[in-house]
Amino acid sequence: MKLGLIGTNINTAQEPDIHRRLGHLFDIPLTYELFDLKNKNASYFFELLSELKNNDFSGVNITFPFKEKVIKCAHHI
Repeated sequence: MKLGLIGTNINTAQEPDIHRRLGHLFDIPLTYELFDLKNKNASYFFELLSELKNNDFSGVNITFPFKEKVIKCAHHI
């Protein structure tokens, strides 16, 4: 299972460690990657979402202010 976090200045985020530990605890093989959008242009966010979908990511957590942008891509709110 591929998971991740999209945001800015997230290099010290604890989500990867937490998700890896939970995956190990419940015997779920997974990866959890950080996607720091610091210094990226505004359109990169949507390009990244498309890329992750095409690369079989099961899901990603999204930090503010990208939460407002991702609503445009949501099938259900």
